[in-house]
Amino acid sequence: MEFTLQNNSKRPLQVEQIDDIEKAALNKLYDNTIKLLDSNPSEFGSNAAVNMRDLRKVENNCFQLAADLDLKIKKNEIHPDDQIVTVARKFTANCDYYEIIKQVENNPAMLKNGTTRKQLIKIAQECSAAAFKMASYRKQTRQTSDSRLIIDATARIEQKLDLLLLNRRNAPVINAAPEQNEAVPAAEQQANEAMDVDPIVHIAIPQVPGNPRWLVKRELCETLASAHRTLDEFLHAFVPVLFTNGELLAPECAFHDPKKEEVGAVVNHYFRQQAEEWDNKLKKILYDFRHAGRRSLKQKMAGRNVGFAVTENNSEYVFSNNGRCYSGFDSHRPLPVRLIHNIAVPTKIGAFEEIYLFTLTKKAKQNRFEVKKLTNNGLITLM
Repeated sequence: MEFTLQNNSKRPLQVEQIDDIEKAALNKLYDNTIKLLDSNPSEFGSNAAVNMRDLRKVENNCFQLAADLDLKIKKNEIHPDDQIVTVARKFTANCDYYEIIKQVENNPAMLKNGTTRKQLIKIAQECSAAAFKMASYRKQTRQTSDSRLIIDATARIEQKLDLLLLNRRNAPVINAAPEQNEAVPAAEQQANEAMDVDPIVHIAIPQVPGNPRWLVKRELCETLASAHRTLDEFLHAFVPVLFTNGELLAPECAFHDPKKEEVGAVVNHYFRQQAEEWDNKLKKILYDFRHAGRRSLKQKMAGRNVGFAVTENNSEYVFSNNGRCYSGFDSHRPLPVRLIHNIAVPTKIGAFEEIYLFTLTKKAKQNRFEVKKLTNNGLITLM
């Protein structure tokens, strides 16, 4: 059977659907249709319109993944091995497969020809295998990128902490008694203690609101949105800018709702097509930052018997329960302080809206964080 191959079919990139296309390729969603054409051509032909549409989707998914990778390669955003490059460029440079499938789809009688069926099966199998390979690479690259973004943001937090953690000299001992934590189911409590983070669930985040209030300057938001094309990448860069170091370490119940609403508004402004799951993505990212940040802070506080404090402006200091505050762990010269609700706060802090106070306490033979928030209205125990 001869095909008329014009090789001039131009298809737009389906950027909004690329994540769904990746999932379909990884799950080999249409492989049963390919097997049906091979094993039972008559049954395949009895529903030719639907089955040929599925074969067209197999080829199109392969093309979309190839075009997405090829574009990122040209932009120097990714650096795959030669095998992935060859696969991607093969399926973006040649439209023969697309033309063949379309011609059979428009003329189902061609399915009666055995040579045509064999050619369709070969095309579909090749496209499915190539799409799976490219989708696997895309998923791996994205996961690596997400991990890097978390590590980079955590490193920025650690860099600020390191200004205070210059050595391991002991400072005055604190003996703060922990407040009772909110009760959670036993299995969940055990898992949270092992991870030393508060639960990822329980906190309801509002749905996407209206216009951004630009709590982060609009110019910076524009820069972040331009540099990070996917919602996941953008959130990993945006979250540590919007939320303070103290908020990233504190449980979610400490956050002001306006900040969560701002995330939704900014996401809706720049990533409207990807905005449906912003709240779940935000919860996961906050959880990752909280877990990594607390692990790092616990290691640096272990054995020091002092507390660590962060203001909403990311000013930091250490404190003891005898009313003394220090600029860093290497300092033995107390800072001038003033009392706010009977809590000593360094005078140099000046006016503030909130200060997060972190101490380590023994619970079930493990060091657990106790987190409190000091405001002008009083002291609140968060966990």
